[in-house]
Amino acid sequence: MKTKTLLPLALAAAMTSLCATRAMAIIDITSYASAPSNSGNAIPGWLDNMITGYNTANDPDLPTLDHTGSTLTQTALFRLNSGDSAPAAPYSSYQTFGSNVKTFDFTYLGDFNYLLLHFGNGDYRGFYVGDESKGAVLEFTSTHGLSWYEAWDPRTVAVPEPTTVVAGALLLLPFGLSTLRSLRKKNVA
Repeated sequence: MKTKTLLPLALAAAMTSLCATRAMAIIDITSYASAPSNSGNAIPGWLDNMITGYNTANDPDLPTLDHTGSTLTQTALFRLNSGDSAPAAPYSSYQTFGSNVKTFDFTYLGDFNYLLLHFGNGDYRGFYVGDESKGAVLEFTSTHGLSWYEAWDPRTVAVPEPTTVVAGALLLLPFGLSTLRSLRKKNVA
């Protein structure tokens, strides 16, 4: 009798631990691709390369950018340059910054997944912030002044790895077997 009670509890605990969010809320993806040229047209490809590099090396995957074949069809939600006024709604709450800002305290409002920064002199950085808490303050520091930052929000959802699907199915197998067993007992009685 105890075994029948403990098995579902153990499986529920295992499933809860698998569904828990990652402990790391911000992921630095900068090292997964070479820095781009100092051209606005190179930035989407750089972000795409960082996401692809991270997803190749890690599991679970991060959300990817929208493509039509090999062509990127997505643009940044907004970009702020040094001295710009606030972006248009609904992003008007994001902070602006002046020239030569070397420490940037960024308040994340929870409405995009990727934050890209350029501090000048080839200091480009990319971060996945989609699991960060709304209202979190992220601090970025460089020896060069911040030139711009961009926000990106891919609309596509990452497809789970086959091993993840198999593991999930194996977790559900005992529940299915116990249901079949109880149905058989009802039919016999």
